[in-house]
This record gives sequence, C-alpha cells and structure tokens, in this order.
Amino acid sequence: MYEILLDNQYQSPTVKSCINEIWKKEIMIEDANRQILLYLSKGFKIKELDGIICLTTSAIQKRIIRMKKVFEVTDDTGLVKEAI
Repeated sequence: MYEILLDNQYQSPTVKSCINEIWKKEIMIEDANRQILLYLSKGFKIKELDGIICLTTSAIQKRIIRMKKVFEVTDDTGLVKEAI
C-alpha cells in the first residue's frame, strides 16, 4: 500500500511469478540462447563458444548474465540445470 502511495509500482507475488515465467519463455525462444545452453551443458567454456556461435564472447557473456537473472541462478551449472 505504501509503495503505491509513494508512486512506486506494486506487483503481487502472483504477477511477479507470471512475469518471470514469461521472461523465461522469451529467453528460450532465441536460437542463440538455446545454443549457448546446449554447448555449456556439453562442457564447453564461454571463450570457446564465439568460434561456434556467430556471436562475440562479450555478447555471449551478456546473454548468459541475462539468463542467470531470469532463472535466478548465480553460476553456469545452475543455469544449465534450471534451463533443462
């Protein structure tokens, strides 16, 4: 209630959960993200992926960071487990 009075956006836990699920689905639609997860699951290192996927190492790292936020994990192994 105070958040609304302070002109801040309020989202119920249900809304937050739904938004998170939508983001997960949106992220998984992109082929590059699925490829990144596939190669990480096979043991490839991030630095090796720029030769396989048509993205720079920096772009791959940014995508991984975004996926970690959406899946609420802190490491690559947790990301692969959550995605699978």
